[in-house]
Amino acid sequence: PRAARFSSRVSTSGGGGEEEVERLVRSYRPRASAVEQLIEGECEAVLFAPTGEPTGDPQGADEVGGMSAWAGFETSRAAFPRGLLVYPGSFNPLHRGHLELARAVQRHVASQEKADGSDGPPLLFEVAAVNPDKPSIGPQVIKDRVGQFTEVSSPVVVTRAPLFVQKARILPGSTFVVGADTAARILDRRYYGDCDLEMISALSEIKQLGCSFVVGGRKQGAEFVTLEDILGPLKLPKAITEMFVGLPPETFRVDLSSTEIRAQIEAEKQAEKKHTPQKFSK
Repeated sequence: PRAARFSSRVSTSGGGGEEEVERLVRSYRPRASAVEQLIEGECEAVLFAPTGEPTGDPQGADEVGGMSAWAGFETSRAAFPRGLLVYPGSFNPLHRGHLELARAVQRHVASQEKADGSDGPPLLFEVAAVNPDKPSIGPQVIKDRVGQFTEVSSPVVVTRAPLFVQKARILPGSTFVVGADTAARILDRRYYGDCDLEMISALSEIKQLGCSFVVGGRKQGAEFVTLEDILGPLKLPKAITEMFVGLPPETFRVDLSSTEIRAQIEAEKQAEKKHTPQKFSK
């Protein structure tokens, strides 16, 4: 497939980013049933990249709209360029809050790097087929989730990496884009066997792999929770806390969540059922 020219609502270009992402695409070889290979553990990740019009490949390679799947992850560290912004999530569904947080982080990183006129580093969305808090997702669900990004025209990588230390091993040198709720889980010892040493060890490895986090605030109940709210009660070494940078509310705030959207959709379905005339057989 042709390498994509990424001009999108969420920019993946700027500062040499377009060339980096195109190199990422070229580093893969197309293979049939890439998603099934991932599910079966034959590869660590599958990249979906915009390729223009669907090719309708008779070989059975996974196609989602204008997104083609690329597998073959034998050299994972060499495959991805360093300096990516990586936005992990379930994206069930993808919504305005996700896209606005991505833009806000791109602007923040670009300003820190003083990249005048740049849209920031290249952006890659990541969906984990395996999640520590939720059931694993199957091939069709993966394709449905990836299909949401067709109009965004941004590459998506689907991994078997539920933990951030695993994501960092696959994507070293990346800056992870996360919400405050995700940051709280990253810093929750329950995800490390209730062991502070295990948590510090995992976070230290993430740091050694050149990764860091930019955290957007999130509404939880009646409160808007920021990184400062999460770090405040914790007694963590400075070497760990400096891995996290919070976006101030004036830079990013969208009071919207996938959970709320799913609840609204379900409520609308139930309301529609109540107003649908019943058909009775004679």
